[in-house]
Amino acid sequence: MQISAGGAFGVALLADATLRSWGNNYTGQLGDGTTITRLTPVPVLGVPPVRQVAAGGLHTVALTDGSLYAWGNNGSGQLGDGTTSGRKLPNKVTGLTRVTQVTAGGSQTLALRSDGTAWAWGHNRLVPVRLPGLSDVVQLAAGGGHSIAVQYAAPVIKP
Repeated sequence: MQISAGGAFGVALLADATLRSWGNNYTGQLGDGTTITRLTPVPVLGVPPVRQVAAGGLHTVALTDGSLYAWGNNGSGQLGDGTTSGRKLPNKVTGLTRVTQVTAGGSQTLALRSDGTAWAWGHNRLVPVRLPGLSDVVQLAAGGGHSIAVQYAAPVIKP
C-alpha cells in the first residue's frame, strides 16, 4: 500500500494492486474518465495491477510490471506520449521498460530503470530521455520544478 499527494488531489495504491483517487480533477488526473472533482475515493480505470504510484502537479503516473501508465495534464509533455494532449484515463508510456521506480513533479516525470539509468520527460520533453551523466542511480525524487537523484557509491575499504 502507498499514497501520493499531487496538486489538490490524492491517489492511493491498495493492497489488491488497484488505485483509488480523489480531489480536484479538472485535467483528468484522477483517471476515472471524467473531469469531475471527487470528494471521496473513486477507482482509477484501465490500469493493470500497480506496484507504485506517483502524483504530480496535475498528473499521475503508475508503475505496473516494469511498464508505466500516465494520465492527467500533459501541457508540458509530462505523460511521455509524444503529445501535449491531456488524458482522462491511464495511457501506457511507450519506449521505456524495466522501470523500478517512478516519481512525478510539477510538470515532469522521472523513471529509474533496473540498469541504474535515470529517464525524464516533461518540461517540454515529450518522450522519455535518458539523463546524461547519471549512472548507478538508486533513487529519484521530483519537486515542483526540480528533480534529484541518489547515485550508488561503492564503499571505500581501507586496510
